[in-house]
Amino acid sequence: MGSGRERGRQAGRRRLRRRALGGVLVLILGVVAVVVALNRSAPPEVPVAAEAPPAAPASPTQVTPSSAAPKPAPSPSPLPEWSPAPEESGTGDDVLVPDFDVLDPVELDEEARFEDGVGARIATIERDEVRAKGPGESAGEGVLVTVEIENTTREDISLDAVVVDFYDDDGVPAVVSYGDSRTIEFAGDVAPGRTARATYVARLAGATQSLTLIVSYEPGAPAVSFTGKM
Repeated sequence: MGSGRERGRQAGRRRLRRRALGGVLVLILGVVAVVVALNRSAPPEVPVAAEAPPAAPASPTQVTPSSAAPKPAPSPSPLPEWSPAPEESGTGDDVLVPDFDVLDPVELDEEARFEDGVGARIATIERDEVRAKGPGESAGEGVLVTVEIENTTREDISLDAVVVDFYDDDGVPAVVSYGDSRTIEFAGDVAPGRTARATYVARLAGATQSLTLIVSYEPGAPAVSFTGKM
């Protein structure tokens, strides 16, 4: 009898231990379930970005004028005033005064000499009807003149700068017809003792009885002049 009771007690103790263990297990499982549920319900942590430092206030931009900047277009210059050419009235008001010194005149058939001894003369002179040949030229009464220059010095002289001007009775200048093939100007050098010849066709301003020629061969040196009736 006594051993049966002992076995019953032991069996009861075993049942109590099982129940206690079961309760502990149930408690542990409940805690685990609660923790899992809490973890699922909590929102995920979002990493917070570091705040950027405040931007510095923009300073006003200084614009330096470039040296290559386009310059303003210059205003157009006023056109020169046009004045009509003097009328060929032969009154003496339109006399052209040479802008160089002129030696005393000689007759048309005489020889003139420059200050350095170079000689000049009119070889031929005759009246002629001048026809318009070149731009701006007009027809009219004129003269055909042949002029000679003799080199009486010991060195070559240049005739590239020779200028021959013609004037009528009233001092009105004649217009040389450079478009006429008969007009052949002085040019080149002349050796000592040699003579050069040139021909000029000039239209006169009007009817005239006399003629004046002024010949200059060297810039800055006085010119020679011829005058007389034709």
